[in-house]
Amino acid sequence: MNQYPPELEKAEELLEAGRRLLDEGRLAEAEKRFRKAYRCYPLPAALNNWAMCRHLAGDHQGALALLEPLLQGTDPVPYSRALAARACHALGDTQGAAAALQAAIRDLDRGLRDPDLAGPAREMWIEYTLFIKQTAGILGQHRLVLELHNRWPGREEPAAAFYAGVAAFNLGRYEQAARHWRRATHPAWIPVLEAFAQVAELVALGEVPPFPLEYQDHPAVRLKKPLDEEMLATLPASGSVRMRILALLFDPKAPERRALAQGLVLYTGEWGLDLGRRLLSSNRVDLPVKLGAALALVERGVFREEEPIPAVVDGRPTTLSIRPVEMKGFDSELDRKLKEAIRLRDAGDEEAAYRLLLEMEESGHFYPPAMMTLANLMRRRGELDEAQLRLEAVERFAPDEPAVLFNLAGLWLQRGDLERAADYLSRIPRTGLRPDLAAKVAELEAYLSAELAADRLGEIWREEEDEKPIRPNITLLTALSRVPVQWLNAAAAAFGLPPVRLRKERARRLAEAMRDPERLREVLAQVSPEARDALRYVLDQGGWCKLSALTRRFGNQEGDGFWWDEQPPTSPIGQLRARCLLMVGRAALNGRRHRIAVVPAELRPLLATVLATGGDHIE
Repeated sequence: MNQYPPELEKAEELLEAGRRLLDEGRLAEAEKRFRKAYRCYPLPAALNNWAMCRHLAGDHQGALALLEPLLQGTDPVPYSRALAARACHALGDTQGAAAALQAAIRDLDRGLRDPDLAGPAREMWIEYTLFIKQTAGILGQHRLVLELHNRWPGREEPAAAFYAGVAAFNLGRYEQAARHWRRATHPAWIPVLEAFAQVAELVALGEVPPFPLEYQDHPAVRLKKPLDEEMLATLPASGSVRMRILALLFDPKAPERRALAQGLVLYTGEWGLDLGRRLLSSNRVDLPVKLGAALALVERGVFREEEPIPAVVDGRPTTLSIRPVEMKGFDSELDRKLKEAIRLRDAGDEEAAYRLLLEMEESGHFYPPAMMTLANLMRRRGELDEAQLRLEAVERFAPDEPAVLFNLAGLWLQRGDLERAADYLSRIPRTGLRPDLAAKVAELEAYLSAELAADRLGEIWREEEDEKPIRPNITLLTALSRVPVQWLNAAAAAFGLPPVRLRKERARRLAEAMRDPERLREVLAQVSPEARDALRYVLDQGGWCKLSALTRRFGNQEGDGFWWDEQPPTSPIGQLRARCLLMVGRAALNGRRHRIAVVPAELRPLLATVLATGGDHIE
């Protein structure tokens, strides 16, 4: 006979419906379901969720009133007490909030010690640990968040790693924050927390000023349109938004970075001014980002128009200046000068053409055909940042012009970003083009197709290497004898070795160089901090680990290709592999074959010593 009361069944249906509505942000509808559920059957969960709706709606006193029956009981109610702490905090009752938080912690400790007290819903108590840690963070008790993280179960939950990272970040422990965030393994969290970790490391290096970070439910910033100046002006100056924008600023493949830098410096008060100055002097961002920062600093009155602005470009101190520019349509005088510049260029005097076009630009007139011609001369000279600034400015003026799109495709091909080059090329219509431009588009399309195919082939070949057998304690010479010759050449070049004809001799000389601690230190200075952290991780695991564990923390090798002597890999794992400091292959573990990452046995003590003595300051 079914003893399940129909009232309880109805209450649970209403409770579930209310939770779905609450997840969608439909507070009023959710509250209505929770209220009906509680009146149908007095479930504590219904009352808690009803109180949460009141709290989220700003009625904190009403939330406390709803929670009162639960708070007065003798059973442990950690969620209810933590929610009461939040309501008291919102009302400015600091003492009441602290007392309620401590009561929530005591209740949770009681339930963890005695399963009978927790009752049949004890599996929900892992969720309670997260809610209480988030509450402690909201109350500003960051050290308590870390203490509870280390003390309670559930550390493997991605939200737990997130809250611990936020606490460490707010305490100024930026490397620790990055480590916590990289421990999250859930696919929905990994990309955003990796971005957070990278920004934390930039703060630790002094590239970005410190700022506070909130303990929201999930750090993803969901936007319906791209971040640009207009969007930035409407965004809240929250730590999470700053995190996401900063991660894009320092990603050379991200679009609209000039606009992002300008907006971030404009709309974040004194912190933005500090950021703007740091961006100007940074060696980690390129000219478009610096220009965005300079524009914002002029707009905020830190510098005047045409005043020299100190900056570092391509590692060299220089100055930037912001001048007012007049957009010009067809202008007979400017067109005459452009034709003269083209004549000089075609006659072989590119320097004279370059100077003439610069003079036109410095006169304060923005003439798109001249800007495009100047940008292409800059591309020939290797001044890619300067060329990109001008081509993107012309693109804003004529976003669908085939010649503009073609030149941007060529720029990004020159910069090595084949995907972006292909994207620009795909936007060019294939009908109605001038015959000369149509021929160039077809030629570039064929070249890009071949390059992309080669990239895909390289990925396949690299993955085939990853499938070859390997032993967890492989020796250095054995490892060097098995890597493709392209990788051996890349490693030899990294260690500064002259080329030799015989592969065996090349491997022997490389092994000898790799046993030299000073040379190891110099080579480790070439790789990113993330790559050094990945190497530390493998060494801490005994010199080898499952590749899946390494990629969860430090990213995969997508885009690293195969021809490393010509195109070095960029991922942290790839950087180590291209220097033969790390090997990958298949090994039998507990009766199953897993891909593993291995540091050659002889290198382990040497690398551990170099990393320990150099720390994060290997240069």
